[in-house]
Amino acid sequence: MRAYRDYARKNRGVVDPELIIPATAHAAFDKACDYFRIKLVKVPVDRVTFRADLAATARAITRNTIAIVGSAPCYPQGVVDPITELGALALARGLPLHVDACLGSFLIACATAAGHSVPPFDFRVPGVTSMSVDTHKYGFAPKGSSVVMYARPALRHAQYFVAPEWTGGIYASPTMAGSRAGALVAGCWATMVHIGQKGYVDSARTILDAAQHITKGLAALSEHLELYGQPDLSIVCFGPRRHASGAIAATTATGSPLNIYNVSDALTARGWNLNVRERARQQGGGDGR
Repeated sequence: MRAYRDYARKNRGVVDPELIIPATAHAAFDKACDYFRIKLVKVPVDRVTFRADLAATARAITRNTIAIVGSAPCYPQGVVDPITELGALALARGLPLHVDACLGSFLIACATAAGHSVPPFDFRVPGVTSMSVDTHKYGFAPKGSSVVMYARPALRHAQYFVAPEWTGGIYASPTMAGSRAGALVAGCWATMVHIGQKGYVDSARTILDAAQHITKGLAALSEHLELYGQPDLSIVCFGPRRHASGAIAATTATGSPLNIYNVSDALTARGWNLNVRERARQQGGGDGR
């Protein structure tokens, strides 16, 4: 985000930078914008698919926009944003598009070879100018070895901080950390060599097959539970069945609305480990997921 801020300032004269992200994008973008004094513009996602709303994204673009972000996939619902359409929009408006593939990482890269179809998401999509990948997630490498990739050298160069007139000589650094631990890089390399391409494809197949199995199981419980978006990879998000109005339709044996937190507690007691959305509980409702 700092690279895009400085690139836009140098090449377009943007002094009040703005970044456009879907509401489901990772909180790391909130953090980056706080660090680098970038105005964060969050656009809504589709109420059914939970993917980024293309029309809302287009309306949010101003002359101060430095970049658009899409997730592959987003963390909450595990769906991939419409990267092809976002790329076309970015190209038409002369803007860069960053794809956050940190969570998808080695899963989405190996999904096709593992027999699963995934939406287009990478540099093969016109308009995608950078991608972030977490090697410590499904790459199984040590944390701290994550990667950011750029489609063009000029964008990559904008990430560097350079102090050419320091009395100790030229000082240049591509990251916020002045020095990066070589052990992390070596650990990442060793992990990838050990697992190998076949190992990553086999792992992706096992994980994605398991996610599909869970998805089918939830479909069989549609009287009580519903999926929130159709998962593209490993995350399966669900909650109580709702009416079109958004009110909870699922009920318990006593006729009271189904409380998803009770479902979570019951699953935890059976050895499951779920992430539970807290916002609805804080608002006094029962529509958490």
